[in-house]
Amino acid sequence: MNIFFVDYENNQKECTKNYKKVKTEDIVYIYYTDNSNFMDMNMFEYFDNNDIKYNVFHITDNEKEAIDNRIKFDIFDYLLKRKRNHDYNIYVISKDNGYKSLKNILAENFGFERYYCAVDFSCKENTEKAAESKAEPVKKPAEATAKESKISDILTAEVSEYLNSHKNEKFSTAEIHNYLQKKHKNETPKYTLKKYGFKTMKELLKTVDGIKNKNDKYYCA
Repeated sequence: MNIFFVDYENNQKECTKNYKKVKTEDIVYIYYTDNSNFMDMNMFEYFDNNDIKYNVFHITDNEKEAIDNRIKFDIFDYLLKRKRNHDYNIYVISKDNGYKSLKNILAENFGFERYYCAVDFSCKENTEKAAESKAEPVKKPAEATAKESKISDILTAEVSEYLNSHKNEKFSTAEIHNYLQKKHKNETPKYTLKKYGFKTMKELLKTVDGIKNKNDKYYCA
């Protein structure tokens, strides 16, 4: 059984190739934005005719990497709900090379080893992208690579980006809670914190680089 998470904004026409290789037992999740200007209705007709389960999500958030963050969140949520029942493969179909870092995250935090990045529904891995990445002259330090492999870093990065986009503006923990609740729709902040490995908001804030605290108000200068 294969679970496909499709970044339709980055792939569009390319990601629909080989859609007839999707089997009845597979599940397909497709994510698109207003920038996605092509939708292959033949693919959906094929899915309907073959009783293939699929969902289509319109991502209206204009923030950079909105689809990337939503797909990563949905993969974490999928694995959390199924705990140790991992009798399936997960494929992300995208041109975006950023999804490759998930392989270590899922292995270390969920014990899930059956994660792949593919070019389309043929399940052919995106080896071209991997080769380009290796050819880059500047390599990431080992310390940064290790940090990348933590689920908690995703939430830390979100809060850091929010505070840094409002330089010197001070926020209470309640206000940061409200920001997370808007960003992670249909979730309570308490659930979001727990999902990413934090017991409290203050524990999360300690992981944000350059954060300052004055009279229980947090900000980045």
